[in-house]
Amino acid sequence: TMRLIDVLENKKQLFGLVEEYNAKHPEKPVLASQAVRNGFLCMSKELMLSFFEPFLAATVRETQRVLTAIPNITNIMVVGGFGSSRVLTSRIQTEFQGKNNVRVILP
Repeated sequence: TMRLIDVLENKKQLFGLVEEYNAKHPEKPVLASQAVRNGFLCMSKELMLSFFEPFLAATVRETQRVLTAIPNITNIMVVGGFGSSRVLTSRIQTEFQGKNNVRVILP
């Protein structure tokens, strides 16, 4: 198993990444002192989920665009590689399940 610290030149580089993240996400800062444990990068669930947010938002926007463009759609089937993600399926269900007679199907 390769450790993150083995990939980076030194711990300063990792702390730089942490500082950069914190500057962009002040609402969910990462404590640099807790970012590395035994050479492994550690992060909160919230931080990990934040990496998915741009893709989730784009998927919701595109789904909404299709639902608006094509009236009378009553089922959304979530399939494919990303479709097996609990993060995505939860978001799709939250956004669309039961709204405008839409049913979200997770095969």
